[in-house]
Amino acid sequence: MKTILVPIDLSPLATAALPVAVSLAKQLGAEVRVLHYLALSILNPELSQAPVAMAQYINEQTTAANARLQEICDQYASAGVQLTPVLSRSVKGLYGAIADEAADLVVLASHGSDGLSEWLIGSNAEHVMDVVDCPVLVVKRTYTEFMPQKVLFAIDANDRLKMQFSYPLPGADTHKEFLFINTPNEPRTPEGIREWMSELAEARQFTDYHLTIISYQTAHEGIIQFAEQNGFDLIVLFTSQRRGFWHFFNGSVAEDVVNHSPIPILAIPYQ
Repeated sequence: MKTILVPIDLSPLATAALPVAVSLAKQLGAEVRVLHYLALSILNPELSQAPVAMAQYINEQTTAANARLQEICDQYASAGVQLTPVLSRSVKGLYGAIADEAADLVVLASHGSDGLSEWLIGSNAEHVMDVVDCPVLVVKRTYTEFMPQKVLFAIDANDRLKMQFSYPLPGADTHKEFLFINTPNEPRTPEGIREWMSELAEARQFTDYHLTIISYQTAHEGIIQFAEQNGFDLIVLFTSQRRGFWHFFNGSVAEDVVNHSPIPILAIPYQ
């Protein structure tokens, strides 16, 4: 892993993702790129009734944003990690700017479905995860050191996992805990799920793992409750991309988990 991207809107919530990214970068030897998108770039001074005043206003906003970005990065000058401020005025918008960075991991901070601005929550987090090809880590609070030891892999028995299973973060126990949620909308037999899990373990050479199968009315509630009751540090979701990225299991489960789980979420797209 070479590059970790942290998109921020310069609010206290968004900058809460930075300590997590810095902690991971120290462990992985990666660069942290701190991206802020300046929405004023969509304004064209030449089309304004007051082009000079508008140009001056945009320049002032750009200067202020650059200064704030540099100030944020300077807070980690002694961390031993390369932090690069990136101010984007791309005509592609925020999500295009994020996609253009081609990072190996994106780290977002979120309060879930309510609270602060919609810049990095709800549908915006959904859009971020729909335009990148890399894993996306969503955290709900600041961590001075981020090294999850107890990781829960919530699976949907997708055969692509047999070829693409990966976990990019450091520090996790070699033992792997898997969870499958049986819901009324799409019931599966426990025998069939266990057979599929055995095939995954054989394909990926897992020898130390455990699979739990539980029935729950909704998948996201089952995942969150199980993770909380058993003290997991991180929930990993494997999700489909480019055709409704968030439609995990049968519905928008990943979005619901991100919005309601106090536990960090790592969403890994199927390629």
